[in-house]
Amino acid sequence: GPRSRAKSPPPRRAAGAATGTGAAPATADAWREEAVRRWGSLVGGGAGAPARDWEAFVTTRLSKPPPPSPEPLLQEWYAADMWQLLCCCVLMSRVSSWETKHRCISAFFAAYPTPSAFQAEVVQRGQVDALRGLVNSLGLFDDRLKSLLAITTAFLLPAEGEDAFAVDLKKREQGGHKIHGVGEFGWHSWLIFCRDMGATLKASDEALKSFCRWRAKRHKLATAEGAAAGEAAEAAADDGAGAAGAGAA
Repeated sequence: GPRSRAKSPPPRRAAGAATGTGAAPATADAWREEAVRRWGSLVGGGAGAPARDWEAFVTTRLSKPPPPSPEPLLQEWYAADMWQLLCCCVLMSRVSSWETKHRCISAFFAAYPTPSAFQAEVVQRGQVDALRGLVNSLGLFDDRLKSLLAITTAFLLPAEGEDAFAVDLKKREQGGHKIHGVGEFGWHSWLIFCRDMGATLKASDEALKSFCRWRAKRHKLATAEGAAAGEAAEAAADDGAGAAGAGAA
């Protein structure tokens, strides 16, 4: 199953959208440049594509990962990038060997670091055999390929007027955001590792359950520490105000 713990700490997380000055993009062109910087030149369909709401396109695709856990799951390696996280879930499901998963998924992202790279090589150039050589030992290649194509299309090339990105299990014709091949495990992983909802999510996968328990404890502790710090700051302010009042008297 998809219950694999990583054997090394996850990498540093990606930051939120920002220009070279550290400020958020201010224009549609700047938001599009941010999208290209993150996800490659084919983002949104590339040159000549339909008009996009680039701010919505970028901001809804930015991950908000949780803090790294003490025993990292494989998904945590890819939590900073939604496309990578969803592809990781599709590739790791129904594979028992951690070594096989780690080797194949690492090779996949070395070859296709962005959805644009995957779109260019596998879809536009038809280099399916090269992909097969990287991940075939995971099994179920045709099913995984269909899912990878569906994730990449939804992420990179949304339908006109549907630039905001989301994932759920409700069919699109019913107003949902179902992506072929992304079931409950992938959806819950997205909510936990890209939306930091693990503290309240009721997951069914055992490894995800374990992570959610840890996240809930961490959140509770942080909330308590924040409240204590706030009370201490209020007390310090009150003491300062009292001292100032005494000095003025």
